[in-house]
Amino acid sequence: MGQNMRLDREQNCIWLDPEEELQTEKYNIYDRVYIGDEGCSRFLSSPDFLRRINELVSSGTKVGIIASYLTPEREANFIRLLETLPEPMEIIVNDVGALRLVSNSRHTPAIGRLLVRQNTDPAIYSFYKEQPERVVRSGQDRARLTYVAPSVALTRHLVGSTVFSSEAASIFLAEFSCANEKMTVMMDLLPQGMPDKIPDGFRVLLNTGNILVSVLPCHSCESCSNQEVSIGKTRANVPIYRKRNICYYKYSDLPR
Repeated sequence: MGQNMRLDREQNCIWLDPEEELQTEKYNIYDRVYIGDEGCSRFLSSPDFLRRINELVSSGTKVGIIASYLTPEREANFIRLLETLPEPMEIIVNDVGALRLVSNSRHTPAIGRLLVRQNTDPAIYSFYKEQPERVVRSGQDRARLTYVAPSVALTRHLVGSTVFSSEAASIFLAEFSCANEKMTVMMDLLPQGMPDKIPDGFRVLLNTGNILVSVLPCHSCESCSNQEVSIGKTRANVPIYRKRNICYYKYSDLPR
């Protein structure tokens, strides 16, 4: 049943798939139930999804939503969902545009795992935009990209916790409209555990189920399976799985 998560080691939460059968009588042990999908947006326009939300709220459950990254086609459905939710909720967003939409609504934004990692994350965007343009040179019968080494600042940034850089923190908190609360950041529970330093103004929602590897681009819903399938292994021989367009490995499979 879902993936367990915990918030700052203080609250016990669970993440439900938007198509998972609800068992509302079993959720009273959790401080909050998150429902949604960070890679697939089909649930955003589903009347059944809103029915599930209403059922959870009616049962007295504290609910949060995990939203996929937005494309222009998805934006209207996302805005419609924000307007029709039965009460103000915490919305975990996975791109900067969704962060701003939620910040300007009655709901509370939180930072999702994809937003922490993606190259368009404001934490590293300024480094990227200052990089020399990649030059494509013509060969005899093929083209190749001329490699440009990343700046020292970018390299240093990528090996640390992106979202907790001073630049990212200032941008995220500037978008955060609830000044009297802390901004939630969803991160994976890696083998080393919690981040060593959490800046003022942030709290961490640790995902203790799977650890994100990559997100595959959307092509067609017909070829995208809702079943978990094994697709390979890491260098440490840990199985990698795929469900829909998300690739991940499981914290429970890591060697202790």
